[in-house]
Amino acid sequence: MSLAETFNAQHRSGQDLDGTPGTSLPDFFGVTDPNDQVFSSLSNAGSSSLNVAFDSANIDQLTADEFSLSYDGANWTLRNLTSGATDTVTPGTTFSKYGLDIDLTVSGTAVAGDKFLLRPTRQGGDDIAANITNPREIAAAAPVRIDGQTSGTGIPTNTGSGKFSSGTVTGSLPSLPITLTYDDTTNTFSDGGAISFGYDPTTQSGATFTSADTGISGLEFTISGSPDNNDQFVISANGGGGGDNRNALALAGLQTDKTMNNATASFQDSYGQMIADVGVKTRRAQTLATTQGNLADQAQARHDAVSAVNLDEEAAEMMRWQQAYQAAAQVVTISDTIFQTLLQATGR
Repeated sequence: MSLAETFNAQHRSGQDLDGTPGTSLPDFFGVTDPNDQVFSSLSNAGSSSLNVAFDSANIDQLTADEFSLSYDGANWTLRNLTSGATDTVTPGTTFSKYGLDIDLTVSGTAVAGDKFLLRPTRQGGDDIAANITNPREIAAAAPVRIDGQTSGTGIPTNTGSGKFSSGTVTGSLPSLPITLTYDDTTNTFSDGGAISFGYDPTTQSGATFTSADTGISGLEFTISGSPDNNDQFVISANGGGGGDNRNALALAGLQTDKTMNNATASFQDSYGQMIADVGVKTRRAQTLATTQGNLADQAQARHDAVSAVNLDEEAAEMMRWQQAYQAAAQVVTISDTIFQTLLQATGR
């Protein structure tokens, strides 16, 4: 779920081969709606409902944990069924934690004792799917470009060595184009209006400027070199996606970005940890199975020592009784012989 949500967010920041912005394209990955994994208790007497969504701004906090949400008549209590941790949630608010937004402002009335079970990521692995199958719709390009000012015939008019990188989209962009003019007296770039930020070529060449530095929302870029006075740079919409792979590189970079486990692990790290956990649990299960098998064998041996049949002993016992039977048969035979002899003697 974290991979899909993070990838989709970056994909929305680009544009496809036809110049369509990522925000107008389908999400690259289709994922489970966490609302589909919210279950109300059969004993609920109230009519309240809730809405659960992934918190895209804090998706790195998402875990595989499941939760219960119960109402005591005044407040809701969210319990993490894995860790046992609890949080109090005020009715009529949206509670954000664990990479989730739990909206309790929806209609309906809760009654003390109402409960819900939340399993937001349970079907993630089963339901994830690629929505985009046409390569032209992959938002591989960035939607903006930054160029030095040129004349009407396309000839550069800047005289300094200042350069802007092509720019990386990090959020919602302002209205474009924006023309930045450099003042070498104050070492500032300005659009003549609200945007104005400093750049000192002697100390900041090669530095990356974010939205917080420049006041230009949703965009960061690197400036290098020494622009001359009145050199201009134009931030404009990208005319098309051909030959532009900036957003594709950003998508590939997600592989090693710290976007999981509270921004401490990458996709690679988490995948490796998952494989290690599966391996450890598998080995533990195998060891436990072997140990329990040995214990079962020992218990059976103890049982057999007390109550089971010893085949050798039984065979010897059968031979003894067979010999006794044969001896008894001999007694009968001898007794019959004696009796016959006596009858014959009497007859004489």
